Amino acid sequence: MGQFRRFVIACAVIALLFAKPLFDLIHFALQSSTFSHVILIPLISAYLASLRRRAIIISPPCASIAVLLPLSAGAILLLLNWMLILSTETRLCLFTLAFVCFTIGAGSCFLGASAMRELAFPFGLLFLMAPLPPVVMNALEAFFQHASAWTAATLMKLSSLPAYHDGLFFLLPGLRIEVAQECSGIHSTVVLFITSLIVGHLFLRRTRDQFVLAAAIVPLAILRNGFRIFSLAWLSVEVDPNIIHSALHHRGGPIFFALSLVPLFFLVLILRRLERKPIHAS
Repeated sequence: MGQFRRFVIACAVIALLFAKPLFDLIHFALQSSTFSHVILIPLISAYLASLRRRAIIISPPCASIAVLLPLSAGAILLLLNWMLILSTETRLCLFTLAFVCFTIGAGSCFLGASAMRELAFPFGLLFLMAPLPPVVMNALEAFFQHASAWTAATLMKLSSLPAYHDGLFFLLPGLRIEVAQECSGIHSTVVLFITSLIVGHLFLRRTRDQFVLAAAIVPLAILRNGFRIFSLAWLSVEVDPNIIHSALHHRGGPIFFALSLVPLFFLVLILRRLERKPIHAS
C-alpha cells in the first residue's frame, strides 16, 4: 500500500498546485446552467474506481513513455494557457485538462500498468471535468438548434399541424416560435452522454456496444428536443395559447430528459441481450 499512499500524496500536491484553477472551476460550475455537472465528475470517478478496488493490483511504475506522455501533455497545456490570450472558459478548460493529465501521470508512476488498465475508465472520465471552450459550445448549440427545429417541423407535418417553417422560426395560428439558443438542450444532452458512458461501462462488456450506446445519444437528443418543441407548439395551438409561456416551457426540461431515458434504457437491454446471444460457428 506504500505505492498507493504515494499516489494519494502526489494527487494532494497536484490539487494544491492547481488550487486556484480548481476553485475557479467550482465557482464557474456553480454559476453555470451548462456545466453544473462537472462538480460531480470526480465523485463519480472515485465511486467507479472503488468498484474496481478488489481487482486492482499495484505493480511497478509503467514504462517511462506512459508516465512522461501525460506529464508532457499537461505541461504543454499550461504553456499554451500562459502564452495565449484566451477566454475564461478556455483557460479553465486547459487548466482542468492539465490537472487531469498530471493526475494520470501520477497514477502511471505510482500505481503501475495493471492498476491503470483497471482504472482506465474512471481516469478517462475525469476529462469531462473540463468545460468546453465557447467556440465548441457555440458550434454544438447551433447544430442541435437546427437539427431540433427540423425534427419539430417533421413532426408537425406528420401531425398535420398547420405551421410554416423557416430555419429556426415557426409560424402557427396565432403563434410565432423561435428555436432559441436555450432550446438546444445542450446541458441535458451532455448529461445524457455522460450517463450513457457510465451505463455502458457498468452494464456492457464489448467496447463496440459501449460506443453504439454513446453514439445513440446524438439522434436521441435531437428527437427529444424536436418532440419538446412540437409538444409545446401543438398544445399552444390545440389546447391553450398560454402553454408557450407556462412552466412546461420554461422549466419542463427535466420531464423531457426523463422521457429520453426510456429509449436509452431499452437500448441497453437490447445490447445486453445481443451480448448474451451465443455466436454459432458456421
